[in-house]
Amino acid sequence: MRLEVSPSCSRGFKYLLVLYTVISLVLTANHFYSSHGDRSISTQDTTPIFPRADGDELIIPNLDFPSQQRQSQTSPPPPHNFAAVTKQPVSEQSSQGNDVVFSYDNKGIYIYTHFLFLIIISCLLRVEKRFSNCISCIYIFYFFEGATTQQMSESYVFSKIFSDAMSPVNLKPFFYQGTESFEKDDITMATLVTRNRFKVLSRLASHYQGPISVAIHVNDDETKEEVLGELDTVYQSNPDMQKYVDIHLVLDNFDRQFNLWRNVAKFFSRTDYIMMLDVDFHLCTNFRQRIRSNPKIMEMLASGSTALVVPAFEYVVGDDGLDWHMFPTTKEAMLEEVNAGKLDMFHKSWLKGHGSTNYTKWYESSDLYKVIDYNFSYEPYIIYKKDGSPWCDERFIGYGANKAACLYEIFLSGIDYWVLPNDFLIHQTHEYPEATRRKERQYNRKLYSNFREELCLRYARVFVATGEWDSPKADNLREECQKIRGFRSAMNIPAADAQ
Repeated sequence: MRLEVSPSCSRGFKYLLVLYTVISLVLTANHFYSSHGDRSISTQDTTPIFPRADGDELIIPNLDFPSQQRQSQTSPPPPHNFAAVTKQPVSEQSSQGNDVVFSYDNKGIYIYTHFLFLIIISCLLRVEKRFSNCISCIYIFYFFEGATTQQMSESYVFSKIFSDAMSPVNLKPFFYQGTESFEKDDITMATLVTRNRFKVLSRLASHYQGPISVAIHVNDDETKEEVLGELDTVYQSNPDMQKYVDIHLVLDNFDRQFNLWRNVAKFFSRTDYIMMLDVDFHLCTNFRQRIRSNPKIMEMLASGSTALVVPAFEYVVGDDGLDWHMFPTTKEAMLEEVNAGKLDMFHKSWLKGHGSTNYTKWYESSDLYKVIDYNFSYEPYIIYKKDGSPWCDERFIGYGANKAACLYEIFLSGIDYWVLPNDFLIHQTHEYPEATRRKERQYNRKLYSNFREELCLRYARVFVATGEWDSPKADNLREECQKIRGFRSAMNIPAADAQ
């Protein structure tokens, strides 16, 4: 059935349709220009705060970051205006409009309505087919191009990303950004630093000369301006810091949120692979070049199911570990010091921490080998793929079990640990706050016990739901979690099948 209208009425409707179309096209052009046109007159730097190694590809939404906190990609960064960071408490800073703007598409439904309206009117009035198709194409393009109509502040987005941490946290990603660009398959040192380790970080930058992503915690109190000044002095005094190091500032009053800081360093790293490193360790060998030049190892890393362990050592006499210039740089030289009783595995008194590396086997091995005697207290320093790997649980605050919990979840998720046979780290001696460590370990020991049971049940449900329970990916979980009382009965696993 066709709607019959008089010729004059039909002509009037056609004119209205043309007018409506012209207005719509003008609005479309205006939106397209405002979204993609020349923004040189903008007061904000539109460079994304999540730069990729190739400089163009963005995996997550583009966020507009305030220009005073972005550093030039071609010249050394100017000194910071610390007053902008230090004069206001965290709660006030979050409401002063300094947040990153997070935008997303929410206008497709309106464009779709316009599109349907035009098609209906065109059909009713028997508008010429070619004209109708042209209008349809324009609005299909506009529908997919979308428009930005809703915004979320950076502080709001980060409050969800890091929701398990103690809050509020005032996070300043890329407070300083290195000027160097890196290939996507490079290895970023993801680490955390406090005030007393600024110079150690500077040495790491000059020694590694590769990508470094570091979370730096500064207390939000009367000392912060002084601390930020010290950081600026160190950064400006070392060209390698300016070239290779991305610094992400964590400004709050919560000390030792180590897993939050690890997640920040990982989240903002600019390459596909990271090394979870404590800044006090000296990189004695060039494992970066050795790994990247080995196609087999790179294929293992790219699969997302492998993490590479770099064995850690320390000097038996603490004073011998003060001067990194004297550290051995080859396995042969290192074994000489081991045989002489000068060097030994890191924290030998706590064998569970690094014993799974199997140092006896490492001394004799020339090939990559798999960790088979895993312990839930194992805390190796690993290189692994950033995407698809678990995050460190931010509920662990202070010393004790924080890194072990992070590595335990990585292991249960199906990532195997493989030990590099010719590379090693040596700890640079420094003092520990033993009284604080003992108190916090008591709390985290209880938390870790419950956490292990929680992880086993959660990942078991994931593997069952995805049909991976009988796959090699679940091998680590089945072997490790059967040690937890009640796990087999909860999963309805016969005792014979759990072996």
